[in-house]
Amino acid sequence: MILSEIAVIPIENIKKTLEKKSLMKNFSDNEIKYCSKFKNSYIHFAGKLAAKKASIKILKKISKKTYLPSDMEIMNLSSGRPVIILRKKIENNNLKISLSISHTRDTAVALCSVNV
Repeated sequence: MILSEIAVIPIENIKKTLEKKSLMKNFSDNEIKYCSKFKNSYIHFAGKLAAKKASIKILKKISKKTYLPSDMEIMNLSSGRPVIILRKKIENNNLKISLSISHTRDTAVALCSVNV
């Protein structure tokens, strides 16, 4: 069975929250460094947050545990493909979690899926 979850984040919401610095606690130093290197970093922060939110929904279904954005890191391979790095253990470490992130000028969206 394949489980999938999607999350959509309006870019404007990220702009407002990042300006207040309150959202930064949801991102690792590596994520901040990656997103900050782009001219319009808000889009990339929104994409990473959408990936975290979609992943949290999937992990809740699989493990029945609550995860926070700070429990994971969304990194990009050299190919650009996003991957999730969990800081909190899950019962089945053999799960292959797939992520896809996309964005427009106004919205970021992420799809997380796993074969269970």
